[in-house]
Amino acid sequence: MSTHESKFRPYFTNQEILKLISHLKRYPSPEMKGIMQYLEGFSVKINHGIVQSSAEIKKPLHEILSLETELPIEVKIRQQKLFDKWRLAPERCSPNEIEMVQEYRFSHDLMTEQEEHDYEISKGLV
Repeated sequence: MSTHESKFRPYFTNQEILKLISHLKRYPSPEMKGIMQYLEGFSVKINHGIVQSSAEIKKPLHEILSLETELPIEVKIRQQKLFDKWRLAPERCSPNEIEMVQEYRFSHDLMTEQEEHDYEISKGLV
């Protein structure tokens, strides 16, 4: 009897992987830490040309996963409260909270052009 668990590889663009990482960071849990680290390493390999594309899919991530594109209202409220906390006292924010605020600012067009450019570079989006 084999004690090995079967594994499968889904097909995601690097941008979709970054979105998944961002979501895992937004809702951290001990069970998901390993998955997040795996995806971060995989994204680094993509950005450095170590891993090449193996498929081309025309559908967006939310259609592939059948996800709603609209965030629940409680998530939106939590994001706004965190943004307000960062704006008033950024030194009181954890690194994870700062990361979430940067994503919020980016997705809500609250960054300067330079900040947006730097953020895109840091996430491998350009």
